[in-house]
Amino acid sequence: MRALPALLALYCLAPLSARAEVDWAEGVIRVTGSGPPDFRAQNPAQARLAAEKSAQEAALRAVLAHASSLPVQPGQPLEALFSAAPDRERLQQLARGFRVREKRYFSDNGLQVDVELPLAALAAAAIQGPPSAVINGKGEWEFTGLLVDARGLGAQPVLAPRLVDESGQVLYAPEWLSMDARGKVGVAAFFNGMERALKHPRVGDRPLVLKASAVKGAELVLSAASAAKLRKTRNGWLADGRVGVVVQ
Repeated sequence: MRALPALLALYCLAPLSARAEVDWAEGVIRVTGSGPPDFRAQNPAQARLAAEKSAQEAALRAVLAHASSLPVQPGQPLEALFSAAPDRERLQQLARGFRVREKRYFSDNGLQVDVELPLAALAAAAIQGPPSAVINGKGEWEFTGLLVDARGLGAQPVLAPRLVDESGQVLYAPEWLSMDARGKVGVAAFFNGMERALKHPRVGDRPLVLKASAVKGAELVLSAASAAKLRKTRNGWLADGRVGVVVQ
């Protein structure tokens, strides 16, 4: 697959001075960008302004690089969906949507800036078409969300996971998300540790916990019994993306 040579080259002209991590549980890319002071500036205010600009440019380069490499599904990075020139510009605009969380000024007028980019915006770009779901709206609200236990199966975090039964019938997919949920929460959170997952507000205080029987690429497979339980319960929270996956 072709990468994003022109776009990435644009953001690699200057040295990259940033560190980054992807938090799949909270659904964000976190980046710290550093900017040196401008010793040619006429006063400290100008030096800090230049440092902040450099720090945010470094953060943007790191966000873009990480966003491009995120897997939509195993073996398919997000950049593969943005191969045409207009799409590359769209990915750039998505990367520019980061939020500044904190700034740290130093005595030499240098600066570090912490930024976050929600994964939901990137996942939404990978979803095609209007919302389309098979939701059970009958019965009492017994559960507040879904937690899939995929430990020991080699599951990996992806932007567009799917949940299917043993016959391949879809139980949950990216296109099931409402338009509001697509831009705010993404398809699913991924957790290392059941304890953290059970306490996470995304799935609520009474999540339905189902064990996956297999993992096939981006598909988590449920047994016939587990699939029947998911279908039987009132599960409108699927359209709200109240879904978590425990991978370790």
